[in-house]
Formats: sequence, C-alpha cells, structure tokens
Amino acid sequence: MVLPPFPTNTHFEGLFGVAIFSESNRTWEELRKKVFVMASSSSEYTLPHIFAALNSPDDSAINERRRVQEQLASLESAMADELSQRGRLEASIERLCDAKIRTAMDRIGDAIEAEMFRVSRRLENFVDERLDKLSRVVVETQRLCSQHEKQLIASAERSRQLASFESRLERRLAEYDGKMFEFENEKLRY
Repeated sequence: MVLPPFPTNTHFEGLFGVAIFSESNRTWEELRKKVFVMASSSSEYTLPHIFAALNSPDDSAINERRRVQEQLASLESAMADELSQRGRLEASIERLCDAKIRTAMDRIGDAIEAEMFRVSRRLENFVDERLDKLSRVVVETQRLCSQHEKQLIASAERSRQLASFESRLERRLAEYDGKMFEFENEKLRY
C-alpha cells in the first residue's frame, strides 16, 4: 500500500521527527506508517499520545524485538557464565594436573632415592664382605708365612744338629778306627 505524504504542518513534522529519534530500532517505513495512521485518525493526538502509542506494549513487533533482545542478552550472559565456568574449570584442571605431575615427580624422586640407597647399601655390604674375606686371607697368609718361617728355622736347626751329630759320629768312628788299629798292632806283637 502506498501511503500519502505526511501533513506539512509543523506540528506533525515535529512529532514525526521526535518519533524517529525515540524509536531508533524501528525502520523508517514502520515509523512512517505508525505516525501516518495516528495523524490521519485524529488531529487531537499530542506528543505524549504518540509516544505512548509508539511504545505501546500491544505492538507485537516491538515486543518481539524486545523479547529477542532479552533472549540474546540472556544468551550472552549464559555464554559469559559458560566461558567463566570453562575458564575456572580449565584453571582447576591445570592446577590438578600440576599437582598430579608434582606428586608423580615426588614419587619418582622418592623411588629413585630409595633405589639408590638400596644399591649403595648392597654395594657397601659387598665391599665389606670382600674386605672381610681379604682380611681373612691376609691373616691366613701371614699365619702360613710365620708357620713356614718357623718350619724353616726348625729345619735349619735340625740340619745343624744333624751336621753336628755327623761330625761327632765321624770323630768317634775315627777314634774307633784308631783303637782298632792299635788293637791289631798289639795282636801282631803277641
């Protein structure tokens, strides 16, 4: 439908201009239709009447736009809450992961330290056992050396005694031979 132009009097031009600035969310054509209907129906409309009509809760387009805007605002608020919750959840997960990592690292460090302690104790015990065996071997070697030295001394003493006995025996044999020679000579004389 083609609408006729607005009345050119200053009263309706001022009303139309005010209506445009007060309803910036409406299109030009919607405002033009609204003001034209109001102006054509009666010349008794004043500025408060037009504002009340333009902002009437019975206007389905305005109510729908407001409802959509409220839904958008509610959705934006919900999205902001969701993002905030997501951020808090991510921070909580990050803290939990850090705590888990620290706990795991502490456990690994404790396990490594305990294993190193066990290995060092085993090594110390092994070294102590080897040193003890070596000490016993050294003591036994010293005992055997001392015993062998005593045996050598005793053998040398026996050799000396045997040499002395042989010397005495040789002297006695020589004396015996001399006596036998003298005895034979005496027998020959008689």
